Amino acid sequence: MDLILIAFLVFMVAIVGARMINDHANKQLDTEKRAALFDLFSKGRIFMYIALAGIIVIFLVSLKFELLDPMITFLIYAALLFVYVVITNYIAWKRLKSNDYPASYIRSYIISSVIRIVGIVVFLALMMMV
Repeated sequence: MDLILIAFLVFMVAIVGARMINDHANKQLDTEKRAALFDLFSKGRIFMYIALAGIIVIFLVSLKFELLDPMITFLIYAALLFVYVVITNYIAWKRLKSNDYPASYIRSYIISSVIRIVGIVVFLALMMMV
């Protein structure tokens, strides 16, 4: 099987698995807490999208204008993407804790986040082997 296909499948399984865990945890919340999730995460969402767009633009500009070796560019991109995911998950965890969400929900959120991060890391590692 092609390495790119394996990387994509691992990534998709991780994302879908994390989403299923998150959906199950959401169903365990009462209606008020579930409704508050939207407001809780809408604050600052635009800044997260801007940061992610910035990472992608830096990656593409570096590749297009050959500012660095493509492998170094990819490694920097992968590292920045990993840091972005960790920081956004840490911020989300702090918001959930400070707004008194149940420990079981926070635990499910952390598990789904770890699965997503592992999926991203495996995907990027396999893509570097291509």
